[in-house]
Amino acid sequence: MDIIDGSVDLIIIIFYILPIIILLFSKKINRQFRLVNIPVKVVDLLIPYMLILLFFLGKLYFEINFIPYIIIVLSLTGIIIATFRTFVKEELNIYFFFRIWWRYVFLILLTGYLAIGIFITYLAII
Repeated sequence: MDIIDGSVDLIIIIFYILPIIILLFSKKINRQFRLVNIPVKVVDLLIPYMLILLFFLGKLYFEINFIPYIIIVLSLTGIIIATFRTFVKEELNIYFFFRIWWRYVFLILLTGYLAIGIFITYLAII
């Protein structure tokens, strides 16, 4: 697959749009998970998917691995949250720390995921 001639594979587009479609129907999917007593939410399932797809998109279009940079950003976010909760709030509850951190992980991955998709679309148009 060559991005220079502007061709984007249909499978890549489907894999890219799939999490966005799943997020649109997340309330219904979460309701189904609760019916069968599965304590997982759609966001929890999308995080590994977006991480893997960011790896493949980075390797495919940019020939670099984004995963080390993403891990550094996520680690720094966790350190900042833990430091803030410990020294400013003067408490560190591990359960609440991981809940807050996991939300930031999703937001960071979603932002990176959308940014790379927009950039790849921009490259395909040019």
